[in-house]
Amino acid sequence: MIHDVVLFHSVLGRRPSVLQWAEDLRAAGHRVHTPDLFDGETYDDIDDGMRKVEALGAGLRERTLAAVAGLPPGIVVAGFSMGAAVAVDVATLVPGVRAAVLMNSVPVPDGPWPDGVPAQLHFTEGDPWVGPTDLERFRAAAERAGAALDVHVYPGGKHMFGDAAYPEYEPELAELMRVRVLDFLARIGE
Repeated sequence: MIHDVVLFHSVLGRRPSVLQWAEDLRAAGHRVHTPDLFDGETYDDIDDGMRKVEALGAGLRERTLAAVAGLPPGIVVAGFSMGAAVAVDVATLVPGVRAAVLMNSVPVPDGPWPDGVPAQLHFTEGDPWVGPTDLERFRAAAERAGAALDVHVYPGGKHMFGDAAYPEYEPELAELMRVRVLDFLARIGE
């Protein structure tokens, strides 16, 4: 099945690796949107990106919701790290989201997870940005909503292992994640 996928970038901004992921999803037939929540700014350091997020404050949510306004119902939200948290925000605030793909993070929803909306999670053992109870809390929210959860835990403790231009890049893990994401997209909505 072909989907409209909204792919949100991490705190590093909409870097070439995000655009490459989008191209890979397009090559599989999906319509992919890559909103730039940072006005073209990109970073090589997570702390610099976090300062941008802090400067945006509530404006980040406004930009996020504006990015999905006008898209057809049934979008799939996806994101890397901070972008996964943004995707969770959209899934819980915008009716009709079909599924969520959350990479390099396990962002726990602030409110209830939407009924029946499946999610796929990708993160490493020992990821310093994933709290010790995040997966259990996300799993509980998904179970309450009757939503399928597809969890993939990778070896190592690297956070941004899927970003080809980041020092933590792990090409074999990134490729495995890409294959699993494409498989998930092919299965949802059947």
